[in-house]
Amino acid sequence: MKILGVDVGLTGACAAVEVRADGPHVVAVIDMPVTGVGTRRRVDAIALQEWLLEVGPNHAIVEAAQAFPRQGTASIFRYGRAAGVAEGVIAACGISIEYAQTVLRAKADVEAPTAAEPVS
Repeated sequence: MKILGVDVGLTGACAAVEVRADGPHVVAVIDMPVTGVGTRRRVDAIALQEWLLEVGPNHAIVEAAQAFPRQGTASIFRYGRAAGVAEGVIAACGISIEYAQTVLRAKADVEAPTAAEPVS
């Protein structure tokens, strides 16, 4: 089985790992393919599709897209658009998708202790 790991965004990357009896083996790694310059940069959907079809992963684990504090609206929009294009291309290639939270998001989701709970 080949598993695809995806760090979404214009500066993200993709890695394919094959799970074998003797352990995981890296098959291929690429920076997220982009086209355009400056504020016109976009995920290159065709280049991503070609790479995915060549590498042939069966399953993808994709970073769950989210906004970060003090991130501007234009930046959030570009990030969300890049994530959506990557997810759409993966799905169009017939690859099942699972979403993983980033460590920062997982830490933020931990509930704060209430006044009745001791803090250790």
